[in-house]
Formats: sequence, structure tokens, C-alpha cells
Amino acid sequence: MTGMTSYEDIKYFFWIESVLGPLIFVLYIKGAPDQLSREQEKEQKKAIFVLVFSFACMLMVIFMAMLKGH
Repeated sequence: MTGMTSYEDIKYFFWIESVLGPLIFVLYIKGAPDQLSREQEKEQKKAIFVLVFSFACMLMVIFMAMLKGH
């Protein structure tokens, strides 16, 4: 006999992993150079905004799912 794991028990882990994995990869690849030009500063600010916005959306989805589950 083998035990079965319910998706309901581990779904939040997979949600967080599916979002944080790519975000951490992007942050690792992009690394900040010593001196940035104005164009690069604008691109970096846009990238930071996108990352913060996606993280906030992820937190809202998790919070709503937790409320709906009860």
C-alpha cells in the first residue's frame, strides 16, 4: 500500500514555487552592473515594478484561495 497525498494539502507550495522560481532566475540573470546608463536605469525600474506587481498578485491569489477554502 502506498499513501496518497491530496493536492489540497500542497497546492500553495506549488503556487509559490511556480512564481518564485522564475522570479529568482530573472533576478540572478539580470544582476546589477556597477554603472548604469539612464536607459538601463529606466529598464531596471520597469523590471522591479513588474516583479513587485507580480509578487503582489501572487499574494492576493493565495489569500483569496485561503479564504475560499474555509
